[in-house]
Amino acid sequence: MEQDAGVSTAESSGSAPGVSSIDQLDSEADFHFTYFTDIWGLKPVESNPMVKRVEDWILESGSEFAVTSGDHLTAPRDGYTDQFNEYIADPDRSPDFWREDFYVNTADHDVQYYTGPDAEAGQDNWGASWPFLEDAGLYDRDNVEFADERYDWYDEWLSGIDVDWEWWDGLEGDYPEEDKLAGHAPDYYAQVERGGVTFHLVLGHHAAFGDVSPTGFPEQTKRFIAETVSDIDKGDDDVVITTAQSWSGNFVDQLSLERQREVVGTADFVLSGNQHEVAYYDRTSREYLKWNDEPDFDYTDHPEFPSVALALNGGSPHTGTHPGYFDIHVFTDPLRFTVQYIDTTTDERTLQRGPTGLYDTWPMRKVAGGPYEAITDWENWDN
Repeated sequence: MEQDAGVSTAESSGSAPGVSSIDQLDSEADFHFTYFTDIWGLKPVESNPMVKRVEDWILESGSEFAVTSGDHLTAPRDGYTDQFNEYIADPDRSPDFWREDFYVNTADHDVQYYTGPDAEAGQDNWGASWPFLEDAGLYDRDNVEFADERYDWYDEWLSGIDVDWEWWDGLEGDYPEEDKLAGHAPDYYAQVERGGVTFHLVLGHHAAFGDVSPTGFPEQTKRFIAETVSDIDKGDDDVVITTAQSWSGNFVDQLSLERQREVVGTADFVLSGNQHEVAYYDRTSREYLKWNDEPDFDYTDHPEFPSVALALNGGSPHTGTHPGYFDIHVFTDPLRFTVQYIDTTTDERTLQRGPTGLYDTWPMRKVAGGPYEAITDWENWDN
């Protein structure tokens, strides 16, 4: 049967129309948001062109908010203290976006900025990066609830932690005088409402340098992530996003099997950093291999998981073999997303048209509370 003139097949079938450019995708989507990680202290200025593109393209494309997994600072070697945190805290140098719509997570290199370059500094000084959250204005936002405000057990634990604020030898600089973490939790939960959709952001502070790191990724942070996800009353217009830095490339690997089931079965996105290699985890965690003896078992077909989180590693905008970041476009009725890696080595923001990074990371179509699949043809991505 022929279609009426001016009505596309996609529109008549309830699907979004195909697109041929990222500008068209920006226009067709209800809105979009950004995920990036691991910029290692670099500010978005002309001397750092790949990081500058992240800021420019966020602002030019109208991205609604940005969320991260951490490692945005680095140990201030040779007096290098004017890093990303100083930039976003200064309204004379940076746009308001960073203080109003940026949900930063912190990790081991952020901790090292405050405690020194030693490889163990991150694990030994978990939480010392909280001033970065203050620079981003997170402690003053009404839509943010920190872990010590949310759970009494967390507040009691946090109040007993001492912090070593000694900078490494030879560096002079101002740093917080407090020697306690009480009132400065680095783990937090935020609600972001856009276009009738509520995004539940659950950010866990991971400061570890190894697979087994009880101090770098403590039990209390893991419990906070799992309990917060479990406590969300998720409806048709709710999206759950969890982020943390990692060592393996996917922080879910370090959760217990029970917590993995809760997080992966409820969240829509599980976002990790550290490897500086964009990656897609088709099993989300190697722990799921314990459920079946077949090495190629795909747990997305498991009856307990009609919804499975899309697990991604954010790479890095300026290092690794595939520098970039993720744009996630939102479509409603029904709620679904396109997810793609934006290449920052080029002068123009373009559609991702094929696999990139580790494990052939394709652009993805993800249904809220449902499955995901690779996008191999943007002209028919929603059919």
